[in-house]
Amino acid sequence: DTILHYIIGGNPTLAKEFARWLVDYDVMMRDTDDENGDESDETYQFTDKTIDMGPFHYRKKAQKHVHINIKDCMQYLTADADRKVIMSTPCVQSHWDQIQKLGMCEHVVDLLDEDSWGEDTRGNPYDFSALRDAIWNEI
Repeated sequence: DTILHYIIGGNPTLAKEFARWLVDYDVMMRDTDDENGDESDETYQFTDKTIDMGPFHYRKKAQKHVHINIKDCMQYLTADADRKVIMSTPCVQSHWDQIQKLGMCEHVVDLLDEDSWGEDTRGNPYDFSALRDAIWNEI
């Protein structure tokens, strides 16, 4: 659970991938008797795409953008993570509805940019302010 706040509060694409990973666990736990979640960890597939990490990761001295493969990065970041433990944390329990929306949105959401939050299929604006505030209070 030590990476939770930094991933969800960090790069929006990685935040979405992390949220999707947790949603997958939640769905798997409802649909199976596998108490450990081991089966889902082995079959879960992160998005296999290379992204630019943005201006905060720009290598000024080398004058290069930093590019990472989402799948490789997320496999590295979650390699020792226990989704059962993460799902039981007070932060996830308190903000699960917003974490679910973050993971299930068709678009990438930047918690720091309300203009990126978008609307649901009925045209209602998403509100991630409670999740954003909780993440930043922990960091």
